[in-house]
Amino acid sequence: MLNLQKSQPRGLSRSILKWIALITMLIDHISAVIGYTTFEAWNLGWLYLTLRTIGRISFPLFAFFIAEGWYYTRNRKRYALTLLAFAIISQPIYYFALNENLFDLNILFTFLFALAVFYIIDQIKKDKSMLLVYATLIIAIFVLIFVLTGLGITVSYGFYGVLLPTVFYLFNHMQPSIKTNIKNLSITNEEITENSKETHLLSNTQNSSKASNALFSDKATENLKNTEKSEKIDEKSQKIPLLAQNFNIYKVIMWIIAAVLMVVYWLESFLFSDMNLFMYYYPLFALLALPLLMLYNGQKGKNSPKWLFYIFYPAHLLIIYLFVLLLL
Repeated sequence: MLNLQKSQPRGLSRSILKWIALITMLIDHISAVIGYTTFEAWNLGWLYLTLRTIGRISFPLFAFFIAEGWYYTRNRKRYALTLLAFAIISQPIYYFALNENLFDLNILFTFLFALAVFYIIDQIKKDKSMLLVYATLIIAIFVLIFVLTGLGITVSYGFYGVLLPTVFYLFNHMQPSIKTNIKNLSITNEEITENSKETHLLSNTQNSSKASNALFSDKATENLKNTEKSEKIDEKSQKIPLLAQNFNIYKVIMWIIAAVLMVVYWLESFLFSDMNLFMYYYPLFALLALPLLMLYNGQKGKNSPKWLFYIFYPAHLLIIYLFVLLLL
């Protein structure tokens, strides 16, 4: 009997990955707001480092979905303005909760720089004759970040914070996956079959009612066979590992560059930061986000309110800060 139920996509949906990002960010900020000194006073320095290590997973996930959000949004102007509004709202809370310097910018400002780069990349795709001008503008954005840092205005994650989402935006949609190609080929063949059937039916419109009914019966039978064939293809694809289904050279390049950027960012922290031994190494755990992103199935998923991330960012910082202020 024909099974008309759609098989559930394997892997991790956008919703699941966003929840992982939110939870790991919350864990990270709980430890960051309380502070290493307090944990040490409780003889729980190891717990602080453990929580910060788990928190390293969150930034690459958010960087990926900022790029995805820009790619899929129907209104990019509203997308950017919403991010700007919440960046401004979050800044005083971010200052009181995490920093002593008023001019240390929160992560939403970093993502705004990334959106500016995305916009320029989009213009390059539309008009390659202006490539040199647009490339100069991209360089100017990174020069601006450098200048701001020199003036004591710190952009969270610096160059790395803008480059990582840019890499995701550039490469993630460069080429369809193998699974998509197979399905598109299957649909194309079905469409050819349908068109040929319809042409055959139109050419025989003068035939007797009996012959016409027979043709419609043949069409229904053919449709049923095509549906069964499509289900068999889907069943076979379910046996193919998810990573193999979504394999293409551009994504391999994307994962490699992302990993290199994470290691370079760690090296910068390792060489120029004054931290204890384990603190030198915990930024490397951002690499754990890559296997999670490799399992992304491209589906929206359930239980992912549109405004959740924007509201959650300032709200959770404020709640943690007030908790620490009142109880510690």
